[in-house]
Amino acid sequence: MNILFICAGNTCRSPMAEHIFREKTKYFKGFYNVHSFGMGAVDGMPASENSVIAMQKRGIDITAHRSQKLSAQMVKDSDFIFCLSEQQYNILINVAPEKTHLLGNGIADPYGGTLDVYEKCADAISEAIDKILDSDIEDEMFNKKEGFDPTNGVEDSFDSLMVDCLRYFIKSKRASASS
Repeated sequence: MNILFICAGNTCRSPMAEHIFREKTKYFKGFYNVHSFGMGAVDGMPASENSVIAMQKRGIDITAHRSQKLSAQMVKDSDFIFCLSEQQYNILINVAPEKTHLLGNGIADPYGGTLDVYEKCADAISEAIDKILDSDIEDEMFNKKEGFDPTNGVEDSFDSLMVDCLRYFIKSKRASASS
């Protein structure tokens, strides 16, 4: 499952969203293929200093991140696109309406702000991702994965039960990790 997080420059919000999502879904290793891009990014730029620090405070290392500009092929190859602002959403909804979603109500760009602004941005991203993972979008993401069969072909009703149990396990792991 290819999931994209999109912002303007791919040095602040979208790399934080990419890595927060990865952290929250780490028990699904290999299920989600998560990346971030910028619509106006200059390829190869590091994550902003305050993004790096805000993520380090969460135990997440994004120092290896390098910005990437979004391409038409990346949009085509994606399953879900989460835009961090209405500006990106309004463009991509016309290109890939069935894949494009606004993260939360849009996440304010912290670019140039204090560390506190970046930490609040990371909090808003984390909360928005929690809502995705607790919503129907997660159900759609779970069911869209081609060939995904958590019970290796056993009876459909049992398959559904296993998926529900797996979701419960993941959510309980997330809850215990955040406390």
